[in-house]
Amino acid sequence: MKMYIKDGNEGSRKQTISLTSENILKYLITEDDKINTLITCKGSEFNFITTDHAVYEALGSIKAYDPFKLNKLTKFFEVVKVVSFVNVFKKDKPILKEKRVEELRNKTIKLQNSDGGEKNDN
Repeated sequence: MKMYIKDGNEGSRKQTISLTSENILKYLITEDDKINTLITCKGSEFNFITTDHAVYEALGSIKAYDPFKLNKLTKFFEVVKVVSFVNVFKKDKPILKEKRVEELRNKTIKLQNSDGGEKNDN
């Protein structure tokens, strides 16, 4: 699982973890223990951050047959700070295309398989 971690310079001294589209999709449609535990249980130990575009890509990549649970999305928004892609990168958000969806899903499945999980895509 690839995440970007930096030391926070805030008074809390928590590390900040930037979640990618792949991380978010993996959290939402798999039962991967590492990322589920990290987001569900470690919210008080880390600052999680992502962009609205990463959330958009992850949600847009969910298929009807995926084991998506709405309560995981609710927990995600409870724990993760979502910032504007446009404000951070000073450019318009790219449109999500099927090629990108397949790329995200393939990376997510590859991540899950490399972490010892089972393949969840048909």
